[in-house]
Amino acid sequence: MGRTFSEAELRTTAPIFLVDLELGGVVYRFATESQDIETDSGSVFYDGTLSDVNFASSLQFASPDFELPSAGVTVTFKIDLAKRIAQGLDFGAARGTLALWLPGTDLDDRQVIIDGRIDAPSYGAIGEPVSFNIEADFLRNTKLIPNALQVLDSATWPNVAENSEGEIYPIIIGAPGRQGFAGSPIYVAQDLGSGTDRVGIIAAHQCTAGTISIMEVKADGTTPAVPDRTVAFGVDLNGAAYSYITIPNANFNDDATYFARWDTGGGGLVNPYANQQDADAAADSAYLTGGGDVVRYLLHRSGAVVDDGRMAAASGYLNFIQFEGYIAERVDAMEFLQEEILPLLPCSLRAGPDGLYVVPWRYDATETDARTKLEAGRDMHRDGLVEYVSSEVYNEISLRYRHNVKRNKLTKAVTITGDTSKKPGGFLWRNTYTVNSEMRYGTKALELETEFISSRVSAGRVVNWMSRAYGARQRRIKYEAPHRLAWLEVGDVVAVTDSDLSLTDQLLILESIEWGETALILSFLFVPDSPRDNIPTG
Repeated sequence: MGRTFSEAELRTTAPIFLVDLELGGVVYRFATESQDIETDSGSVFYDGTLSDVNFASSLQFASPDFELPSAGVTVTFKIDLAKRIAQGLDFGAARGTLALWLPGTDLDDRQVIIDGRIDAPSYGAIGEPVSFNIEADFLRNTKLIPNALQVLDSATWPNVAENSEGEIYPIIIGAPGRQGFAGSPIYVAQDLGSGTDRVGIIAAHQCTAGTISIMEVKADGTTPAVPDRTVAFGVDLNGAAYSYITIPNANFNDDATYFARWDTGGGGLVNPYANQQDADAAADSAYLTGGGDVVRYLLHRSGAVVDDGRMAAASGYLNFIQFEGYIAERVDAMEFLQEEILPLLPCSLRAGPDGLYVVPWRYDATETDARTKLEAGRDMHRDGLVEYVSSEVYNEISLRYRHNVKRNKLTKAVTITGDTSKKPGGFLWRNTYTVNSEMRYGTKALELETEFISSRVSAGRVVNWMSRAYGARQRRIKYEAPHRLAWLEVGDVVAVTDSDLSLTDQLLILESIEWGETALILSFLFVPDSPRDNIPTG
């Protein structure tokens, strides 16, 4: 995680902007004020022609969408840039860094905001201002998973079963089927005929499970018993990894289809972020299932630059929702994350100075969890009117879940509702948020589906956080603040008091920070929480 200025550092000293521009093998340095700045190898000079810095840091509430950091700047060169470009210098191939620096400190102590490629440069004659954007390039590669070699091809598997040829080695998340249903497919990769055991591929990677349960489904619909099988690991002729089991000849039928239940000895993907021990204090590999850890894993598989420090901090909060399922087709890892996983988690995907990470929505935050307390008129001043956000309201939220691969359908559902006429039960309930919302807006229904949640607990947690997020209209409030509050970060929960708006220690989410020449514009999102919020009386 990169350098971030503290509240104490910013209390007495205002930061200035620095730009380092690498162009044609030469580094040009600019600042909003001319500076000689110390480094380990001596001082370097920053020319004070930097102006019109346009930079904002933001997130979208509980959204899988994000924008890469970008800043616009204007500088003035002392060289004849137009002549250099006419001689073959390519401004479009340049890279730049935008940073904040506190006067009197070393250059290494600066806070880097953006480091990336130069976009949309414009220039003129010598002495004329030069403008360009610096854009982070965190998405350098698009990666598909599983990899292209992990396929049941007859060139690799000469005796592959006909109904398995062309299938992809599946990626197993969690322990699908541990509740007793068909959780993932088994593909017969090696069928040497009667008298031999068959090889069934179950995963595109090593697994934590030592054994799995096997479900056989014959063409006539019968399901003969098959003993639990030991999980083994191998590498095929192309060097592609896979996990497999053997199906004894005595239990094999040519007309049958086979499925795995991960209910006996662990799960699929090893969780690279979990360190735990078994009952005998021996190292134990946990399987990848917690929401935050799944997000972190897929971000790395996507080819993006990942801010692991912030992701590690966020993961623990998001692991309370567990994912289970399989990926048996080649998918773009980032698209899969944004479409299948993030919409079910109370967080926003964001690109920061050190890469991609998620910002959890602390819907259970209280006043003691606030990063700080700010008072309008003392710490900051309101900038404009309060605006209602054009957001949807939902107070009857249903989630269909638990994908049974044998039946190829979702078999369970949970619903949270605000309709007091409906009788609550094990799969339908109400809370204060949905009831208040239904009384105010009428019934607003939302139905969701997922093949990657199997447990009722996790499904219930999804609809519960959504009921708090979408039960009322959200509001946005902007304030102008001094640069000394630049230690705040997007996503922080802040307790705001504004007597003009009848707000007392109201918990708001810092949605964006916009930098100006002399001040910051802080945009706060107000997500109403009637049981928690301080309601004024009189």
